[in-house]
Amino acid sequence: MWDEKYFYFAAVVRDQTFNQNLTGEALWSQDSIQLAFAKDEKSGSSELGLALTPKGEEIFRFTGPTGTIPEAKMKVLVSQGQIIYEAAIPWTILGDFGPIKPGFKIRYSLLLNDDDAVIPRRFLERFGGIAHNKNISEFGRLILIDK
Repeated sequence: MWDEKYFYFAAVVRDQTFNQNLTGEALWSQDSIQLAFAKDEKSGSSELGLALTPKGEEIFRFTGPTGTIPEAKMKVLVSQGQIIYEAAIPWTILGDFGPIKPGFKIRYSLLLNDDDAVIPRRFLERFGGIAHNKNISEFGRLILIDK
């Protein structure tokens, strides 16, 4: 979902073992979600990591300026065999998109990281452009529709 101030993201991840002991730049190497956004192929991308860390829910920006994003809101619930992520991310964090309105087009990619401590890290990426390279041309296209 979206409104003029926030991009809203939710995911239900099935996982037999939740494992996230890291924070900040390292959170991608254990159970987490990475999201990347760009206005177009000519603009830079904004890449974020979402995780439930030992310090609590954390949204970390991997692309400059790097660091946690306190103005973003997120809840993560770990229950039997699943993790539920819900986040509200300010558009201003995602890039210089200008006014957000129906019909607006952005490029995006999504990557799910899984590390079960016993089995080495694995990931599942939708579209591409995050894991093996940072290539916006591999991102998918998202068109915002009216509510």
